[in-house]
Amino acid sequence: MAKNYKEINEKRQEAKNNVYELFAETMIKHLEEMQKSNWKKPWVPAKIQYPRNISGREYNARNALLLMYLTEDKNYQYPLFATSFQINKENYSTTGKGFKKDKDGNKLPIVHILKGEKGTPVLFSDMLVFKLDDNKKISYSSYLKMSDEEKKDYKVVPYTKPWTVFNIDQTNLKEARPELYQKLTMPFDRKSSEKTLEGMFEFEPIDKMISDNLWRCPIITSESNQAYFSPIKDEIHVPLKAQFKDGELFYGTTLHEMIHSTGVKSCKNRDLQNSFGSDAYAREELVAELGAAMVASYYGFAKHIRQDSAEYLKSWLDSLKKEPNFIKDVLSQMREASEYTKEKINKIQLSLLKENSVRPSVEQLREIGSILSKKDTLEITDFQNHDNLDSHLSLIEFDEIGSKFAKIIGLKESLENGKYLDGYDKNDEKQVKTAKMSTNLEISIAKEILIES
Repeated sequence: MAKNYKEINEKRQEAKNNVYELFAETMIKHLEEMQKSNWKKPWVPAKIQYPRNISGREYNARNALLLMYLTEDKNYQYPLFATSFQINKENYSTTGKGFKKDKDGNKLPIVHILKGEKGTPVLFSDMLVFKLDDNKKISYSSYLKMSDEEKKDYKVVPYTKPWTVFNIDQTNLKEARPELYQKLTMPFDRKSSEKTLEGMFEFEPIDKMISDNLWRCPIITSESNQAYFSPIKDEIHVPLKAQFKDGELFYGTTLHEMIHSTGVKSCKNRDLQNSFGSDAYAREELVAELGAAMVASYYGFAKHIRQDSAEYLKSWLDSLKKEPNFIKDVLSQMREASEYTKEKINKIQLSLLKENSVRPSVEQLREIGSILSKKDTLEITDFQNHDNLDSHLSLIEFDEIGSKFAKIIGLKESLENGKYLDGYDKNDEKQVKTAKMSTNLEISIAKEILIES
């Protein structure tokens, strides 16, 4: 048994290493393309939107970067992906009783991956939770509901494992189920970036963050020719927006410095005391550039590489080619910093909607909530009865919505990953059926509570 366990771990580690190699190869390719364009090509084109899976869940920044580059390289229409399990699940009823049927009772066309298509590996992050005295496992969602005192009896171990995903263009979904295809791709048909009468791109949440001092440290704008973060003073300095050619450059530059500022000890605790021009300094520059690019892309605008950052191209390429852990460390740090930044911006976005007396739609709340209510893998995703939910959302404080959605998502995820069977005999068909029915009932009750709130 120990030998098999060791072999499983070795294979899993090898698969993870292969994913990081793919990340490195993809990054090298795009860095070289950016250089050939004389840095006119952005990190991610604005037309490539933030990737999701068919459940509506957004990928974390690490996977999103790879999938955005893949969408561009393969010319996919939408950055919409799914595992083979998720695609196959579209063929069966939610009750588990046979195939899905249309309103007339006819079996719907089968959805499948097209012959010859190859998937792309991504890294799925999760938390393993077990009790200290007997090693009994529980779900992470159950752990989150515990009091601080109860949590002391459990150990939480973060881990990653590779999953293979396919773009929706690699399936027959568009032809087989056009209505479902339209529903799944609708969130990507968003409006263009907002501009003033002078044609300058504007992003109000960051403007408010600067004016009202809502970032983790002061962001000082003044007439100057330098943008920088001072770790000693813990403050950001950027030139005035009017000094930039367009708004995207201003916000991209500001985000770059904001990502740097997350590295202080009291936040994400990265080493910011590296000497100018060193490999470690170059790595921090890449974290800031990629982090800013992913945040910009999330909100619908492009981030071009800064000329001073471009000087580190050779160091980046050498490290990507020679150091196996370089891409792993950069992506991990970029993910932490960008998720932290999006959370801050989304809170401001929500407050602006409230200030302007604009009731956010279900889609807007889902996008904002995918960050605000996230507890590792618990994210807001697609739900049935959207119209019914929409008529009640304005009556509920968003923090409540987030926690209620999180409960539902935790239950839904337990059905997908098998955690709903914790405490049951997995070899007993009757117990498995009972566990599934019980979990589905909990989901139904949770939805009713949400709607009635």
